[in-house]
Amino acid sequence: VSSSPTLTPAPTNDDDPFNWNPTDDDDPFSWNPFSWPAPAPPCEGNTPGWVDSFGDGCWYYEMFDAPGCPEEGDLYVGLMGTAREHCCYCWMDVPTSAPTISSSPTFTQHPS
Repeated sequence: VSSSPTLTPAPTNDDDPFNWNPTDDDDPFSWNPFSWPAPAPPCEGNTPGWVDSFGDGCWYYEMFDAPGCPEEGDLYVGLMGTAREHCCYCWMDVPTSAPTISSSPTFTQHPS
Protein backbone atom coordinates (compact mmCIF):
# COMPACT_ATOMS: atom_id res chain seq x y z
CA VAL A 1 0.00 0.00 0.00
CA SER A 2 1.47 3.34 -0.98
CA SER A 3 0.54 6.57 0.63
CA SER A 4 0.72 9.93 -1.10
CA PRO A 5 2.82 12.60 0.55
CA THR A 6 0.89 15.39 2.18
CA LEU A 7 1.86 18.88 1.06
CA THR A 8 1.75 21.55 3.70
CA PRO A 9 2.10 25.21 2.87
CA ALA A 10 5.33 26.88 3.89
CA PRO A 11 5.09 29.30 6.80
CA THR A 12 4.82 32.90 5.72
CA ASN A 13 6.67 35.89 7.03
CA ASP A 14 5.29 39.22 5.84
CA ASP A 15 8.57 40.95 6.70
CA ASP A 16 10.57 38.71 4.36
CA PRO A 17 11.10 40.53 1.02
CA PHE A 18 11.88 37.22 -0.68
CA ASN A 19 8.54 35.72 0.31
CA TRP A 20 6.32 37.65 -2.08
CA ASN A 21 2.61 36.99 -1.87
CA PRO A 22 0.64 38.22 -4.90
CA THR A 23 -2.27 39.19 -2.67
CA ASP A 24 -0.12 41.68 -0.74
CA ASP A 25 -0.76 45.39 -1.19
CA ASP A 26 2.79 45.84 -2.44
CA ASP A 27 2.16 43.82 -5.61
CA PRO A 28 4.77 45.16 -8.07
CA PHE A 29 2.49 44.41 -11.01
CA SER A 30 -0.30 46.59 -9.68
CA TRP A 31 1.86 49.70 -9.39
CA ASN A 32 0.44 52.52 -11.46
CA PRO A 33 2.44 55.76 -11.64
CA PHE A 34 -0.63 57.60 -12.92
CA SER A 35 -2.57 56.82 -9.75
CA TRP A 36 -0.34 59.16 -7.75
CA PRO A 37 -1.44 62.76 -7.42
CA ALA A 38 -0.02 64.81 -10.26
CA PRO A 39 2.44 67.55 -9.23
CA ALA A 40 1.16 71.08 -9.35
CA PRO A 41 1.69 72.68 -12.75
CA PRO A 42 4.38 75.38 -12.92
CA CYS A 43 1.78 77.93 -14.04
CA GLU A 44 -1.96 78.43 -14.46
CA GLY A 45 -4.09 78.86 -17.55
CA ASN A 46 -3.85 75.59 -19.49
CA THR A 47 -6.82 74.98 -21.75
CA PRO A 48 -8.91 72.31 -19.98
CA GLY A 49 -9.09 69.07 -21.96
CA TRP A 50 -6.45 69.99 -24.54
CA VAL A 51 -4.33 67.10 -25.86
CA ASP A 52 -1.88 66.87 -28.73
CA SER A 53 -2.08 64.44 -31.63
CA PHE A 54 -0.59 61.69 -29.42
CA GLY A 55 -3.11 62.27 -26.64
CA ASP A 56 -0.58 63.96 -24.33
CA GLY A 57 -1.63 67.00 -22.34
CA CYS A 58 0.42 69.95 -21.15
CA TRP A 59 2.13 67.72 -18.56
CA TYR A 60 4.18 66.16 -21.40
CA TYR A 61 5.66 69.51 -22.42
CA GLU A 62 6.35 70.44 -18.79
CA MET A 63 8.35 67.21 -18.39
CA PHE A 64 10.12 66.94 -21.74
CA ASP A 65 10.60 70.47 -23.14
CA ALA A 66 12.12 73.70 -21.87
CA PRO A 67 9.96 76.65 -20.75
CA GLY A 68 8.44 78.25 -23.81
CA CYS A 69 8.42 74.81 -25.51
CA PRO A 70 11.05 75.72 -28.11
CA GLU A 71 11.56 72.11 -29.22
CA GLU A 72 8.06 70.67 -29.52
CA GLY A 73 5.58 73.46 -28.80
CA ASP A 74 4.45 73.79 -32.42
CA LEU A 75 4.59 70.08 -33.26
CA TYR A 76 1.91 67.42 -32.74
CA VAL A 77 -1.13 69.58 -33.47
CA GLY A 78 -4.20 68.28 -31.64
CA LEU A 79 -7.81 68.93 -32.57
CA MET A 80 -7.71 72.19 -30.59
CA GLY A 81 -4.27 73.33 -31.77
CA THR A 82 -0.69 73.22 -30.51
CA ALA A 83 0.83 73.16 -27.04
CA ARG A 84 2.13 76.67 -27.59
CA GLU A 85 -1.45 77.84 -27.99
CA HIS A 86 -2.92 75.93 -25.02
CA CYS A 87 -0.25 75.30 -22.36
CA CYS A 88 0.84 78.06 -20.02
CA TYR A 89 4.28 76.43 -19.74
CA CYS A 90 4.71 77.07 -23.44
CA TRP A 91 3.89 80.77 -22.96
CA MET A 92 6.72 81.30 -20.46
CA ASP A 93 9.45 83.73 -21.39
CA VAL A 94 12.60 82.20 -22.78
CA PRO A 95 15.81 83.92 -23.80
CA THR A 96 15.67 85.03 -27.42
CA SER A 97 19.32 84.23 -27.98
CA ALA A 98 22.11 82.38 -26.26
CA PRO A 99 24.68 84.38 -24.32
CA THR A 100 27.71 85.34 -26.35
CA ILE A 101 31.19 84.24 -25.38
CA SER A 102 34.11 86.46 -26.26
CA SER A 103 36.92 84.83 -28.20
CA SER A 104 39.42 87.29 -26.71
CA PRO A 105 38.98 87.40 -22.93
CA THR A 106 39.95 90.44 -20.91
CA PHE A 107 42.42 89.86 -18.09
CA THR A 108 42.41 91.98 -14.95
CA GLN A 109 45.57 92.27 -12.92
CA HIS A 110 45.08 91.73 -9.21
CA PRO A 111 46.72 94.25 -6.87
CA SER A 112 49.71 92.81 -5.03
